[in-house]
Amino acid sequence: MKRFLLLLALVGLVMPRLNICVAETQKQHLIVHQKSGDKVYFDLQETPVTTFKDGQLVITTSSETIYYPLADVSKYTYEGISEGIDNVLAPGMIEISHNNEVVMVKGMPADAEMAIYSIDGKLLASCRAVAGKTAMLTLTPFPAGIYIVQAGGTSYKIEKR
Repeated sequence: MKRFLLLLALVGLVMPRLNICVAETQKQHLIVHQKSGDKVYFDLQETPVTTFKDGQLVITTSSETIYYPLADVSKYTYEGISEGIDNVLAPGMIEISHNNEVVMVKGMPADAEMAIYSIDGKLLASCRAVAGKTAMLTLTPFPAGIYIVQAGGTSYKIEKR
């Protein structure tokens, strides 16, 4: 039991110091809502095309075509799709945001480096971006203070409170 508690304490000390670069991924679907309550999901990567023919909703994907009588369909919706054009970045531009736990950078090219430095220039954490994804680094192991984030060839000053 003592060994287990010691191991648990050790893991608790090491885990907050791990900096993992993660990519934000959200699946995008076309969803057919049937009057029976059933929902059928189509991955948008399969480029589903919706058409109407002879009183039927026709969904054609890269691998199949499915027919739904319109009398059985209550609606169809999209999931994971932005509903506006608010945060559109011009090519080559990046967007950085943070809270007291995570620094997030959108728009970085593939394999570009993102890094967090202390105010005295010491490298604290870094990761490489995945194209089209949000790069994230955790701030949780660091105390409140001023930090420098380098991303996309530009430096940003952030404050952790």
